[in-house]
Amino acid sequence: MTCPDCEYHKNRAARWRAEAYKQAGHDVIELPWVGLTDEEIDEIVKSCNTTDTYKYFRAIEQALKEKNNG
Repeated sequence: MTCPDCEYHKNRAARWRAEAYKQAGHDVIELPWVGLTDEEIDEIVKSCNTTDTYKYFRAIEQALKEKNNG
């Protein structure tokens, strides 16, 4: 089991490095993909308050974009 805070800081450092490489004119390094935890998915499903499957998909998609694009 890993510490969620450690994963957060590891990914944050990777994003910082990627941005530094980009600004220095070097090739951009591949960033690690960050997924959602089961708890985060449960929160999204509960917050949607609907049975519309597409609303769930869109909410999860938005959460992933936010998590992976800083």
